[in-house]
Amino acid sequence: MNYYRTTHQSEWAMDIRFPRAEDLKRLYPLLLQHATTTFGSPDMLRFLGKRVGLDGQVPPSYNGELSSF
Repeated sequence: MNYYRTTHQSEWAMDIRFPRAEDLKRLYPLLLQHATTTFGSPDMLRFLGKRVGLDGQVPPSYNGELSSF
């Protein structure tokens, strides 16, 4: 029997270990800049396990506090 599998959405996680603190110190500001300029409120809601519409927008029924800086 042949099987075909697909996924609508998937998430990849990666743990990175920095043997030397200096390496992380150098990269940390770049990682923060990337996070603040790339991710928005809907991304954070998904990360926290909240539902976000298929269009990527925060549902109108969401009644929690939400802000993007």
